[in-house]
Amino acid sequence: MRHLGWLLAVAAGGLLRFWGIAFGWPILSNLYVRPDESLVVVSGVEFFKNAGAPGTYAYPALFLEMAAAVYRLMGADPPLEFGLDPSPYFLVVRCLAALFGTATVLMVYAVARQVLDRRWSALAAFVYAVSPLAVRDAHFGVTDTPSVFFQTAVVWFALRYLDGDPRSSKRAFWGAVAALALSMTTKYAGLLLVSVLASAVVVRAWRTREPIPWRRLAGAAFAIAAVFVAVNPYLFLDFRKASAEIWSILVVLYLWQPGDPVWTLPAALAQIVTPLRNGSGGWWGLGLALMAVAYALRKRDWRLILIAQPVLSTFLVLLPFQHPVPYRYLLPALPGVSVLSIVLLERHSGRYRAVALAGGVLLLVAPGAWTATRFVRLLAREDTRTQAGRWIEAHVPREVPIVWLGGPECEPQFVESAASVGRRIQFAYRRYGPVSGAIVSAPYRLMKEARERRSLSGWEVFRNPPRAEIPAGEFLLVTPEYPLPMARFTMPAPAQNLEILGSPIVFRSLEEGFRDGLELDRIDAWFLPFRPLEGVLRPGPGLRLQRMRLLDRE
Repeated sequence: MRHLGWLLAVAAGGLLRFWGIAFGWPILSNLYVRPDESLVVVSGVEFFKNAGAPGTYAYPALFLEMAAAVYRLMGADPPLEFGLDPSPYFLVVRCLAALFGTATVLMVYAVARQVLDRRWSALAAFVYAVSPLAVRDAHFGVTDTPSVFFQTAVVWFALRYLDGDPRSSKRAFWGAVAALALSMTTKYAGLLLVSVLASAVVVRAWRTREPIPWRRLAGAAFAIAAVFVAVNPYLFLDFRKASAEIWSILVVLYLWQPGDPVWTLPAALAQIVTPLRNGSGGWWGLGLALMAVAYALRKRDWRLILIAQPVLSTFLVLLPFQHPVPYRYLLPALPGVSVLSIVLLERHSGRYRAVALAGGVLLLVAPGAWTATRFVRLLAREDTRTQAGRWIEAHVPREVPIVWLGGPECEPQFVESAASVGRRIQFAYRRYGPVSGAIVSAPYRLMKEARERRSLSGWEVFRNPPRAEIPAGEFLLVTPEYPLPMARFTMPAPAQNLEILGSPIVFRSLEEGFRDGLELDRIDAWFLPFRPLEGVLRPGPGLRLQRMRLLDRE
């Protein structure tokens, strides 16, 4: 019974993170929900073919290499097998991310146990386990969730180093070094956790009246650098390309670009705080966590200050963003918020311990569990893009071409011919330019090669074609009714020589009356809004399919 609390928290976190993990199956587009999933998947698929060279330097290589190791176990020729059926490869990295997300629930409990007893620590673990934002992003096969696990491990080891005896503190120090190295090789933002380890070293030296162990710190720096170079050799072997890619990302984030809103302090604070309504404990959790930070500073409680550092550093790094902040960038703050939100309840509960625990469940756990459960229940439903693709496969002959008008984030999922995939690659280059076009079209390149090698057929698709390129005769017109702002387009005026055949087929994602005022994570091409979930029928954009005939041109 002593371990029942954290076991239940981990079980709840795992259930929520694996429920709906195969969303969007079959996954035939790298712009289905999270575009960055394909960066990990394609790099892993081609890892051995390219002698370990990653397809992108947007992320360090550790998670990509984990995916590559699993892919090698899945088959002898991952590039060909991916090209024929990409879905299992996306599912593998999603499961890896979900495992890290579930393990982070246990890590939050371990951090909380350094400052709270078992019951309160289990409550903190539950707060994180049901955090809608953490649950959502653990479904994506990208580096954010694994990096958060390692960052939380750094905090745990730093706390054990701070309070341990000389022997155990030495082990904890090197544990923190290992976790910090793994965090930095998963995502560059792991570098921020250097402040946690450095603070723990300084505070321990001040407490014990011992000198700062500079030689140990130098050894730690060397070990971290060695691990980083060993995991990311091509970052240095191809330094010019890598530095240019990383610099271009920083420019987009921190320098104003055409189309970005004008930076103001209230707006910057709002776009950081707004996602946290879906974070650990919602507004109550954030408010209690901020009060706990003030309490820790006033009391000089160094353990709480260490826990708060990832929260504060996340805020400080995101505050000067000129680019709209993706919700996932707030993930490193959630473990700290989960623990800190419980601290004041525990410290001031006094004789009313049971009442405070019940209040924590009602205020911090129950709302998040309700939202996260509805969220993944909807996520597990068949997406409108999958439904539209299945309808096309069942009702549209392969000789009938498909004309698509809209952004690639809204496309139905069905098998295309090799020639059509080739046009898709050209479309990606036209839309995103040479650099981003090469990244976006990487999975399509593998799909095209595989279909050509196996001489497989599929539908011919024309994406936003000039009117002169629309083939004469019958075709299927596909348009989104509910696109994201980034996927909007202008519908061309109908031509006089177009004949409408039958009634349109419509796949709706939202109930009527909920088309405005949605809270969307626009940067991540996410079609399942956090609010209002009660107005969502299924994930995906609204799609309209209409049979038409283009009469012979005069």
